[in-house]
Amino acid sequence: MTSRNGHHLTLTPAYDVCPWLRMGGGTTQSMTIDRDGHRGSRLATCLAAAGIYHLDSREAREIIDGQIYTMKAEWNDVCDAARLNKVDRQRLRSSAVLHPSAEYGY
Repeated sequence: MTSRNGHHLTLTPAYDVCPWLRMGGGTTQSMTIDRDGHRGSRLATCLAAAGIYHLDSREAREIIDGQIYTMKAEWNDVCDAARLNKVDRQRLRSSAVLHPSAEYGY
């Protein structure tokens, strides 16, 4: 989805989010993150590409850290609203949302 202010279009904060249960040590995005075509779901990749999105590394790190904080802080409330049981909560969190491999190198 996009938002239009009369002058330009911007992506909404959570565009096309579809968490997949994944097995193994990594995850990828459908769209590339940087100009070299990297698609790995790594926070370090996002931080390194910050300049492409007109952010300096401090700004990028603040955004990333804020998103991580929010996901962790709101996780139980979101799972409650979705009526997820304990097993599904753990599977989704450890394999799709906040996958451990995302923090490699960050």
